[in-house]
Amino acid sequence: MSGLELASIPRALTAFAEWSACTFYLLMLAKRFGKVKTAVIMGLAGILQFALQFWAKSIVADHWAEGMLVNVAFMLVYVYICAETDIKGAFCVGAKAFVTAEFIASFEWLVICMVIEYVPGISKSVPLELAIAAVLTTLYFFATYQFEKRNHLLEKKLDYNGLQVISIVFMAVLVFAGSNLAFSQMEWRENWDLQFSLCITRALVDFCGLSILFFQQKLLQDQKMQMEMDSINHTLELQYKQYRDFKENSEFISRQYHDLKHQMDAIRTCTEEERAQYLSEVENMVKMYEAWNVTGNSTLDSILTQKKIYCIQHDIQFSCTADGRLLDFISVRDICSIFGNILDNAIEYVSMFEDIEKRQIRGEVYQKNSFLLICFENYCEEKIYADGGLPGTTKQDKKLHGYGLKSIQYIVKKYNGTMTLETEDNWFSIKLLIPVKKDDMPD
Repeated sequence: MSGLELASIPRALTAFAEWSACTFYLLMLAKRFGKVKTAVIMGLAGILQFALQFWAKSIVADHWAEGMLVNVAFMLVYVYICAETDIKGAFCVGAKAFVTAEFIASFEWLVICMVIEYVPGISKSVPLELAIAAVLTTLYFFATYQFEKRNHLLEKKLDYNGLQVISIVFMAVLVFAGSNLAFSQMEWRENWDLQFSLCITRALVDFCGLSILFFQQKLLQDQKMQMEMDSINHTLELQYKQYRDFKENSEFISRQYHDLKHQMDAIRTCTEEERAQYLSEVENMVKMYEAWNVTGNSTLDSILTQKKIYCIQHDIQFSCTADGRLLDFISVRDICSIFGNILDNAIEYVSMFEDIEKRQIRGEVYQKNSFLLICFENYCEEKIYADGGLPGTTKQDKKLHGYGLKSIQYIVKKYNGTMTLETEDNWFSIKLLIPVKKDDMPD
């Protein structure tokens, strides 16, 4: 035998596994600082991680647990400093990174020892160990990234409650204890076969624990997506009901407008005060009727008219040129959701300006080649930062934010389209590009 201790993983390998696991998950999260500052922190964290591992090696065996706790605490602090998350998110990412590091280190050391022991002409050397570790680490994280991407586990923002944090941390502690429990006995040091069995067991336990954490995260993610879908469906129902109610009111206004000629005689017999009041009411009714849009799609007409009436009442300049016939292949509910959410977001934003000249919204719905283009923009004085493809919120309630844009994105994808958000020259724009089949094109 080569004198290697299979169960004694080198501290350098452990430090590299711990730092690389934390860094891998941090790269997928929203960062607290800019790129340069984050890169500096990551580099310093790597140096400190190695220093802590070698410090832990220098202390007596009776304090092994304390040394391990210090290293784990450092991983949590590293994640918390770099990631734009709270302490609960840091605990969840740190726990997952810790179990990942345990598996990577144990598996890589097992492979290194097997190569040195059984491949002719290969002897123990630091460059060889580093090369094998680098290759296996790269392959593992590449496979993990593809797995998490395919299963929609990649998150820019973390949102865990207390019970979820406790369950994830508890699982990590259980996996670590289960994979290292057998090494509390000293008989394994002189027995290569026993070391090999223990190391295989440790790697398998770590892998199983890591798999459980992945599936646990998948379950939490599915629950979160289901809640989002329920909220989106609730929003769609409300918007559809709003559309139906407004359509009924619009029909009433239309009838009132056409009945005005039958009411002119009543004006002649009124007093001056009654006449002024009546004319004011008639003028408001006429304004409401003039706000009616005729695009060729009754659903879009109702929505645009409703929003235009609101804009008139609140000194918001709103203009829209639309060929509603292009929307005939889109369901009524989807039209309500797309245009209702776009205009609600724009109106809510420009309403914050005291200067009414800045309260501007404009839109277009037209066809270009074989695509339907829906473009809306509103005046904007700040840079809208994207959060996982969607802009960040300025609202107080962060959890209720985003369902409007998510519902638009969901609907556009259903029609094989794309959504683009841009901010340029004090204008925020949302552009939807949806392919149109030849049979759906208007004559």
